[in-house]
Amino acid sequence: MSCQPAFRAPWNLRFRRTWVVALCLLAVCLTAACGRDRSRDLDVEVATATPVPGPTLPVAEIGPTPAPPPRARTPAEALAWGRQLEADGQADAAVRALSGVVQASDPALAWQAAFVQTRLLVQSGQWAAADEALDRFFAAADRLGEPLDDVHLGSAWIQRAIVRGALLDTAGAEDAWRRAIEHLPVMEVWIHRRWGRMLFAVGRPEQGLDHWRTAAELAPTVSEQAYILLSMAGQQEARGLHEEAGGIYEEILDFARDPAYRTRIHYMAGQAWLEADRPEQAFSHWYQAAETQRESWYAWLSLSRLIENEQEFDPYNRGYINHAAGSWEAAVGAFDTYLETAEASDHRLPWALLYAGHSLAELEGWVRAVSHYRRIVEEFPACDCIGAAWHGLLRVYAAVDNTDAYTQALADFRAAHPHDPTLATLDANEGFALLAQGDAAAAGEVLARFAADFPEHSRVPEALFALAEAALANGDYGLAKGYWRKLRETHRWYRPAEVGYWSARTLWEMDEREGARFAWNHTASTWPESFHGLASKQAVRRSDGSSQFLIEDMAVLAADAPALEGDDGSARFARQWLGWWAGDGAVEQAGLADMPGLQQGETLLALGLRQEALAVLNPVPEQVRQDPHALLALAEWFAEQELYRLSILSARYLYFLAPSTRVSELPIHVQELLFPRPWSDLVASATMSHNVPELYFWSLLRQESLFEPTAVSGSNAIGLAQVIPDTGDWVALQRGIVGFETAQLERPYRSLDFGAWYLRRVWEDVDRNWLTALVSYNAGPGNGSYFRDVAGADDLEFLAAITLAEPVVYVEAIVVNLYHYTRLYGQAQ
Repeated sequence: MSCQPAFRAPWNLRFRRTWVVALCLLAVCLTAACGRDRSRDLDVEVATATPVPGPTLPVAEIGPTPAPPPRARTPAEALAWGRQLEADGQADAAVRALSGVVQASDPALAWQAAFVQTRLLVQSGQWAAADEALDRFFAAADRLGEPLDDVHLGSAWIQRAIVRGALLDTAGAEDAWRRAIEHLPVMEVWIHRRWGRMLFAVGRPEQGLDHWRTAAELAPTVSEQAYILLSMAGQQEARGLHEEAGGIYEEILDFARDPAYRTRIHYMAGQAWLEADRPEQAFSHWYQAAETQRESWYAWLSLSRLIENEQEFDPYNRGYINHAAGSWEAAVGAFDTYLETAEASDHRLPWALLYAGHSLAELEGWVRAVSHYRRIVEEFPACDCIGAAWHGLLRVYAAVDNTDAYTQALADFRAAHPHDPTLATLDANEGFALLAQGDAAAAGEVLARFAADFPEHSRVPEALFALAEAALANGDYGLAKGYWRKLRETHRWYRPAEVGYWSARTLWEMDEREGARFAWNHTASTWPESFHGLASKQAVRRSDGSSQFLIEDMAVLAADAPALEGDDGSARFARQWLGWWAGDGAVEQAGLADMPGLQQGETLLALGLRQEALAVLNPVPEQVRQDPHALLALAEWFAEQELYRLSILSARYLYFLAPSTRVSELPIHVQELLFPRPWSDLVASATMSHNVPELYFWSLLRQESLFEPTAVSGSNAIGLAQVIPDTGDWVALQRGIVGFETAQLERPYRSLDFGAWYLRRVWEDVDRNWLTALVSYNAGPGNGSYFRDVAGADDLEFLAAITLAEPVVYVEAIVVNLYHYTRLYGQAQ
């Protein structure tokens, strides 16, 4: 396999390369002159943040066509090479690599090559070529001495149906769908859905609906049945058959139970019946939607439709729904109508005042808002809404900067309702706000009172921790020591390793060196595989009590990890270990076929439909999470299918069931399932090319994506290394890479190459500390640089100084990953 990531050249003609380089140089120059500002601000991007500025490279990198394997001497080697290229995300190269194998004399190799070729050609929409590849597949399958397994044969017929449908050979496609059901009855629901979709596309909607109806009747779960029926209703509405659509919606309502879902369906049913000129049925559904879940967006839409059609509606509910939807003026109007006629005995009256007050506050109608809140406080002191009314008053006074009124209202609230839980929240928020502003003395007073008045509140340990941190930072070591002790005594399971580390650090600062070493040793031995356990172990080794270069010290910290006696790293030993504590009942992989959804997932993977396969397979580990034998077999099977996220999840469930308290006490085989090294050749190439320690990069990838190449985060970070599109564009520009597209970030070869390059770049541009580089990779170089400047060289103080929660958790997880990767693979490295 080639040692370099392969990038396809957009043109193969040699004389055009000069033009490519010239155009890239021009683009680089224009960008340098007119490019957008990439200043190091403090904005956070989850996963990967805005890159730092830097010099552009003068020559474009034009990715070469992937090199062949070292003279793939046999068809078997060429087949393995083609599969590797597919796994790396280089589809075109894989098709070319397999082109000779499909003609091989050995039918066992020929059918496999043709099958992979078909999958890749279908994914790229090359229908005629895919049809030819299928001909070669069936010809090779016929030459086999025994029938091919149903998964591959049935999958091939599905591919034939898809291809023939795309080529407008509907009769051939329908024959192929029927043959696919014969081989894969477990896929019948899925096949009928795809079959129906094909018939819709060729203008045969009635037959398409028949197949969808069959799929709905065969659906194994009510959620899948509802999804199919919803699709049917949508098709009927698209055809203008609104009455039929309304009937389908009502069919869904016969069995749907979730209130939010029922509210949505009621709204859609109302729309359909109104279009069918059946207004009374429409109004009935909209009234039910508005009453089923009033906070729902669909309830608000239903209310709007009723008002548009001049239907009567209870003004209180009308106000509530508008308030929940953020329609403040409409809410105030509705509540005003209700309040004009409401009787004092109506239990909804104080709530109407509260919601009306909130809506008025949103509209900056401060005087009326205060009037409503005051009325609740004076007339309804026993209402469950009393705390919210006081909070409303305080928010108004804060918004208009009326400090005296705010202080008096808070004092009145505290005097009248000293144990109101919302008062606890108010105190906690005020104390943490003062800490954020740097007023440790005032914060200490507020948070100490909060902890004393509400000792059972869930945020008390958080308050004590924050007070201890502030006291330590201010050099008030005696006070900090007291807070740490109180945490250990009264909240012993709140961040215990972190409390242990900082307790020891406080003792060190007080020159109680022996006590500090004892506390660090205790933390390191009690939580040896936690971030702060590792930091404690490092602190014992250092002479100055500080924490620097924690990542760089990992080889030493991981050197004396325990191991199970007799463990040779084999799956056989893992099963012996499993039998020792879980008893008999081993589930081999051959027995997995009976697990719900597993054969469907395997078929979808064979078809190249990874996302659909994941949707089917994601629930499987949860379904067997109490069966250790099944979990081990599942973890192994998922790893073989290159579904590493699900493999890790299955192995983690197994760890939770095991008597082992540490990962290092598991069999090596299970540990390697928890901490795998997929795409090892590509990772080695990327890390070698960009001078990134390989184990560091494995640890980062596990945290970023759990090795799922199609992973997409909430901030739109993509792929194994979770590169956001803007960063991908910037990396391509900096390196002069021609033809980069965002979709390439889902391809392992591109994501790994870009991720390793960017990690090295932020390491070089910030302070050449790998811990800082990880924060910069996750939260942006501006954040990494800023917090390092605030904290100085000490790594633990650096993380403690970061006011953003996500990068701290992120870095701590990567350090723990690195500990395990170093234990498992450090010698080989």
